Amino acid sequence: MISWLTGALDAAYRGLDTRHEITLRRLNRFEYRNTIRDLLQLNIESFDPTDSFPPDSEHEGFDNLADTLVTSDYLLERLLEAAAASVEKAVMFGPRPAPISLRFGPGDFGAFPRVERPMIAYYVNVGGRHLDLAHGDAKSFRAHAASFAGVPASGYYTLRIEAAGIFRKHPYDAELLEVDPEEPIKMEVLATDPAIGPPGYNQNASDRVLATIALRDDERVTYEVRVWLDRGFVPVIRYSNGPQPIKQVLARVAQKHHAAALPEHWRDGASPPITTNTAPGGKWLSDVYQGPRVRLFSMAIEGPQTRSWPPASHQAIFGPGEKSAEQVDVSTTLHRFASAAFRRPVSDAEARKFTDFVTERRQRGDSAEAAIKAGLKAILASPNFFYLAHPRSEDGTTDLFAVASRLFVFPLVLDAGRPVARSRRQRETGRPRGGATPGGAHAERPEGAGVHRTFHRHVAAPEQARFHAAGPAQLQGLLHP
Repeated sequence: MISWLTGALDAAYRGLDTRHEITLRRLNRFEYRNTIRDLLQLNIESFDPTDSFPPDSEHEGFDNLADTLVTSDYLLERLLEAAAASVEKAVMFGPRPAPISLRFGPGDFGAFPRVERPMIAYYVNVGGRHLDLAHGDAKSFRAHAASFAGVPASGYYTLRIEAAGIFRKHPYDAELLEVDPEEPIKMEVLATDPAIGPPGYNQNASDRVLATIALRDDERVTYEVRVWLDRGFVPVIRYSNGPQPIKQVLARVAQKHHAAALPEHWRDGASPPITTNTAPGGKWLSDVYQGPRVRLFSMAIEGPQTRSWPPASHQAIFGPGEKSAEQVDVSTTLHRFASAAFRRPVSDAEARKFTDFVTERRQRGDSAEAAIKAGLKAILASPNFFYLAHPRSEDGTTDLFAVASRLFVFPLVLDAGRPVARSRRQRETGRPRGGATPGGAHAERPEGAGVHRTFHRHVAAPEQARFHAAGPAQLQGLLHP
């Protein structure tokens, strides 16, 4: 029986032998996003080239298996879009953008002059002195300077926000507001893209939290944060832990504590159209409401704080120094970029296809910049970029380029020539020049140190102290039903 099982297993393994085959595997979403990040030196805090990709198919919990990573027509269209968006974000010909220094006051945020009755938002400009933001509804108004169209260039900006937390300790019953009075009032600063949705109203897919700040009670303080903003994005402010839904909260509070401030038609709890206030003494609901709120006095923005120009993403493709698109050596640039993108040396004949494509675009009337971008997009749209090839040598072993692709996935772009030359020597000798180990040689370089840190971060054990502290409580229901 043992002999029969051994023979059957040996036959099965021989049937799975792929030593003389070339194995292809598409990059999954995680790998694609990080490859674009490292290849183009892009900040992807709010830019995700894979945001429209369909979810990767999984097998036994793994999303990086060649057999399950299908490439549909829909995904191919998204890959073309991702290539175009990535190149457009990375390439920055032209002069350094002029920095901005702007300050916005209460009048710039487009708030209501008052709250007459329970509404879906509490967003009030109090006599031009300050803005009161008293609701926590994510799908309602946020503080946004309507006159600000967006930052002129991607980069780091300094935001200075003058604000205070008001009425954290309020006179109402806690169950009316359903917020914890012991928790500090928190101001959330977000970045959002006006091209995706209105910045001052409702959340949208481009929203990204930049900072959450616990405000001091009744004290006007200037809070400063340094944040990354992509070109065209704007900062917005909301009360992250405020009462919600605010219309119901205001209705409960007003009926119990401020009925006299409600218009006559609201005292029975009905919800007719907005009309002129008829409350005795001319008091509005916003004049008497004492619930918690973020009080915003001003917001200033300065930047971008560019240390070098062109930005790192542009230099990753074209090298250091400012040059116009007409001054770019197209052949050399595309050859170097293709070698980095494909994670292997690209032959002259292979690179010439992309150079000829750029030349053809120029002959059709494209500008030098548009033609070069088209060539870069073509490289990123090539299967050589979004597929990993694992070719086998005659003896069935995997060559070192394939090993490098498996280990690192993303290309080393800081000095594309040196990794290529080193890998050629490794293929000839089986080890780096000087007898150093491959891991050690790689870790000595700046990008190698990054790989080393990233690798250990991914394979490191979870935080044991936190696991032991939280684990029993989380598993209690499963272990002891």
